[in-house]
Amino acid sequence: GELHEEHGDRILLGAGTVTTTDEVEKAVAAGATFLVSPGCDPELVPLMRRTGLVVLPGVLTPSEVMLAGRLGVSAVKLFPGSLGGPSYLKVLRGPFPGVSFLPT
Repeated sequence: GELHEEHGDRILLGAGTVTTTDEVEKAVAAGATFLVSPGCDPELVPLMRRTGLVVLPGVLTPSEVMLAGRLGVSAVKLFPGSLGGPSYLKVLRGPFPGVSFLPT
């Protein structure tokens, strides 16, 4: 993509709200270095991971965090982060100390 060509390695270009295979392909073609999804789709996340890019699937519940782990992901987007706030994040971290959470 133009931004990547213009700035090279001086920027990290990511793609957010990735929900389809087509969006994954477009993001890769545009030079994305990371992919963020609002959910943890068990079919989409493996495709995202095969790109070799950093992948942040969205989770809200402990079950979704566990699914992300089974899919090989150790960093997740907590979405919507405002729903439970800092107290929810603190509680969620308890059983998942090895998971990095990015609340959005």
